[in-house]
Amino acid sequence: MIKGFVVKNCLSFDEARLEFEQGLTVFSGPSGAGKSVLMNGLLASFGLSDSPAVLCESVLSGNLPTQLLEAGIENEDDNVFRFIRKEKVKLLINGQNISKKALSAAMTDFVVHLSSKDGDEFGAENLLAKLDLFINDSELILTKDELSILFLQYETKNDELNKLIKQEQDAEELKEFLHFEIQKIESINPKIGEDEELLSIRKLISKKEKTEELLSRCQTISTLQDKVLTLFEEIGGESDTAVSFFAQLNDVLDSTSSKLMELDSYNIDSIMARLEELSSIKKRYGGIEEALEALSSKKIELKILQNIEVAKSDIEAEVKKLKNACEEKANRLSSIRKRSLQSFSNSITSYLEKLYMSSCKITINQKTLSADGIDALSIQVGKTEPSKLSAGEYRRARLALMCVGLDQNKNKKILIVDEADANVSGEESAAIAKTLKYLSKSYQIFAISHQPQLSALADKHFLVVKTDEKSKVKEIMKDERAMEIARIVSGETITKEAIEYAKKLLKEPVCL
Repeated sequence: MIKGFVVKNCLSFDEARLEFEQGLTVFSGPSGAGKSVLMNGLLASFGLSDSPAVLCESVLSGNLPTQLLEAGIENEDDNVFRFIRKEKVKLLINGQNISKKALSAAMTDFVVHLSSKDGDEFGAENLLAKLDLFINDSELILTKDELSILFLQYETKNDELNKLIKQEQDAEELKEFLHFEIQKIESINPKIGEDEELLSIRKLISKKEKTEELLSRCQTISTLQDKVLTLFEEIGGESDTAVSFFAQLNDVLDSTSSKLMELDSYNIDSIMARLEELSSIKKRYGGIEEALEALSSKKIELKILQNIEVAKSDIEAEVKKLKNACEEKANRLSSIRKRSLQSFSNSITSYLEKLYMSSCKITINQKTLSADGIDALSIQVGKTEPSKLSAGEYRRARLALMCVGLDQNKNKKILIVDEADANVSGEESAAIAKTLKYLSKSYQIFAISHQPQLSALADKHFLVVKTDEKSKVKEIMKDERAMEIARIVSGETITKEAIEYAKKLLKEPVCL
């Protein structure tokens, strides 16, 4: 429920502060006073419209819609929705920023704006939801739940089957590609660390001539060993250091000589060719280890493709079984709906007739199986499709549909009605007023009124006036209400008869 609303610096309004209650709230006043400006500001605070105002603020009691909670907005006892315009528009809930797209998506079903032909109430999906709400049968609810679960399983398994069918269509080409990739990796047969070892050998080969030259020089030094040791004997010096030096030198010379002889067994052209092969593998897969992992993965994928026919056959059987189960539930659901279709149609017709409209005809057609069954509903008012009704007729037809199943509607919502009783006869105006009053049992309703009947039935009545290009709004009661209703009846020159009529309207009981 909207508890309060504030608007600042909005066209002819400097500031307006309003407090609301559950029930039917009506705004009336002379044409051009600013009634629609207030309504638009109310919608703007919920991201459902734009406004030239600097501030539009609505205080909403009760729990926030689930979508807002999932978006991370924290619920408060009183939730404050703000539309703020500075350099650009900013929307906040309890001080937390939110995008207009996210806010409007969350509030569209919670705040119903009944203006022109902008809703989808007469669409097949909404009509079906209305019929199910009207039936409100335990068997229907259970069957719908069972179908919903089964259909999800069916869709999941059918998607899996379609994927396999697509894979099968592409299988031959894909198998050929996998064979090629596997053969290429296996023909090269890379080993982890092989490239590093070959690079090391290539480096040694590139230094072989220089190493041989240095080895030759060092071998010349080695031939001086006997002379050096003889010198140490002659001078009586310690020869241990010299002996150790020559021993280490000879070990290095022998080791280097062996390595050089080993290098003679390598073919540099073969090494370069092998490195080029390994480089192509590394370039394609990112490394030798990754190439070996890809080889294993491609072998598994090839095996799956080779067994795809068997897998497809098994899944086809599962899909058929699930579809049969879904169709059985959908047929049962359709049977339940058809039993109540005439009562549903009669109920809508009863409200349409109270609104001085023709009876309706609802038809059940079969559609493609979905989570809600195989039923698609269509409606005609008289012999007219809803889309071809006039704007006024369309609004009244929407009101009639909203009345159906009202007692089963446990979710209290907000209904904002523009020009509900504009350009209609007195009888039609009275019927619209009584319908909105009836709807206010389950909706908090805000309506602009141009006729005395709706104004007389309001739980709260606000008068909007404009003086010297400045608009003001205030709640009116008792005598003030009677005078405003009399003004609506007789115009600016209020007659005694109009006042008496207004007082009579205010005393009349409401019965839809």
